[in-house]
Formats: sequence, C-alpha cells, structure tokens
Amino acid sequence: MIKRNNSSWKNTQTHIKKKKKNKLALLVFAVILVSLLVGNLLRFISSLSQPLYSSFEQKPYSWNGRSNFNLVYKEGENISLIVINPLEKKVLNLNIPPNTFIEVPGGFGRWEVRSIFDLERGDSKKEAKLLKDSLSNFFGLPIDGFLQSEGGISSVDFFLILNKNPFSALSLFNKCKTDLTLIELLRLYALIFQIRSDKFESTDLLIAELLVNSKLADDTKVYFAGEKLDLFVLEKLSDPNIRNEQKTVAVLNGTDYPGLAQKISRIISNMGGNVVISDNADFKIKYTQVLGARSETLERFKQIFTSKYAKMEMQSAAWVDRFASRAQIILVLGEDMASR
Repeated sequence: MIKRNNSSWKNTQTHIKKKKKNKLALLVFAVILVSLLVGNLLRFISSLSQPLYSSFEQKPYSWNGRSNFNLVYKEGENISLIVINPLEKKVLNLNIPPNTFIEVPGGFGRWEVRSIFDLERGDSKKEAKLLKDSLSNFFGLPIDGFLQSEGGISSVDFFLILNKNPFSALSLFNKCKTDLTLIELLRLYALIFQIRSDKFESTDLLIAELLVNSKLADDTKVYFAGEKLDLFVLEKLSDPNIRNEQKTVAVLNGTDYPGLAQKISRIISNMGGNVVISDNADFKIKYTQVLGARSETLERFKQIFTSKYAKMEMQSAAWVDRFASRAQIILVLGEDMASR
C-alpha cells in the first residue's frame, strides 16, 4: 500500500514538473514570437521613412501631406517641376526646356538641365540630389522629391493616368525610380485621386516667357532664367498655408559664407513667407536654428532648414530675444546650411 502511494506521489510530481517545463517552454516561445513580431513591426515602421529604392539618399524629412509638394520628374532628357497643392487641390506641371542653363552647386558651374543628372554618373545617391539642388537654386523653392520614369511616360500623362485610373498605380510605379518613401507615395496617391482633372495644369517655361534666349560661342541656342521667374513662382507655386499665415520672418547668417541669408530669404519669399530681416549674425553656429510660435509655417521651415543634430545654442537664444519683437519666426543659419 505504501509502495503504491509512493509511486502515485512520484507520478504526480513528475507530472507537475512536466507541466512546469511545458509552461516555461511556452513562455520562452511566446517571448521569442513577440520579439520577432515587435522586431518586424519596428523594421516595417522604419522602412516607411526610407526611400522606396535603396539606391537613393535618404531625405532629411518626410512630406506631411499638408504643405505644397515640389517634385522633380525626369523622363529621358525631359525635366519637369511638378508642384502639388493639397490645400487648393491642384497640380501645376512646369516643363523645363532641356537646353536651359542652370547654375549647379558644388563648383560645377552652369550646365544644361538635361546634363546635370549625369554629372554624378556612377553615384546613384548623388545624381538625383544634384539635380534637385540645382533646380532648388533655379526656382528658389525647396525640392521635396525626385521621380524618374523608365517607361517613356511624360509627367503630365503620369499624373493624369494615376488620377483617372487608381488601379494603375502599381504598374506606373513599377516603371519608375524615386527617392520618395512608401508613406509619401501613399499620401501622394490618395491626394492625386481627389484632384479634379481640370485642376491639372501644364505649361512650358519658354511659352510662359520666363526664360531669355542666348547663344553659345558655337551658335547653339540656350535659355537662362528671366527676370519674371521669381514673380511667377510667388504667384503660382507658393504654399497657400505659408502665404495665408503671413508670418514675419528674420533670416540671420551665422556663418562665414557671404550671401547665404539672401539665398534662403529668396526661398522663403518664393514659398509665400514675409521676410522682414535678412542680415548677418555677429556669431557663428554649426547647426541652423528655426525658432518661433507653433504654426504650419514654422513646421515647414523646420522640415526644410533644420538638421536632426540641431540644438539650441546660447548665442541663438540671445538673438531670439533681440529680434522677437520684429519677427515671428527667426532662422539663424549654420554651417550645415552652407554645405547643402
């Protein structure tokens, strides 16, 4: 009887131990499974802010879907600037004649717009950036993205097809390369689908009389920016969010690079901002500061002009106090802006 009880007790203990081991194994499995799921979720969330094509350089910010979206579209030698206006729900396509001469940053000098992309041939991360930076200088606007068609589709056709047939998105984007992120593409797709076809406008810089004719030494006809370009940009391409808020802006050059405040002031003015001060600071800072009360204008300026490494510096704080009564938003330009 005692032996039978001992045997029963041992069996019970063995069963309890097995149950504990099984529970422990299930717990470990659950922890591993949750870790994998969390890891994959984090990677997915991170991928939303990465360019869809890894060959492109990651942009410092992602379009929020509210501000104007300025996109460079390249199809062969044809280059266009497409300005998408979410607030007024309209799209303006600007065709740039291939033989338009544009100042290229980085010491390249002036080149025809059709040749700029190939100046960095072999370095895919720099090709699109150089073209975007060049057109940003030309129009005096921030450039938010780049899209290159490899299917022979013009910029106008691309957006009209996307607007009329939303199911064409996959086939269209499969024929393109872009530095846009997945979340930007989704926002763009959702917006384009809402815009009426009569709100798609297209024009040529030459037809709009925004360029001036010239000839090279070999008698080749070329074009340069005309005096009316900035006025056209302000009237047609400025951001209505910024234009409507009419925040006063002070732009201060905190570097040794001459003309930087004037360059950034032009961009802000063309975006619809009200620049009331453009001057040199009497100190130098490393990273650009954008300071002011919360607004759509402030958020957009922070996106474009600030670095993720930026932090408040004591000199900047002193200048904020000095100009706070004269401007609602203050930009103190740092060395990071001079190197862009």
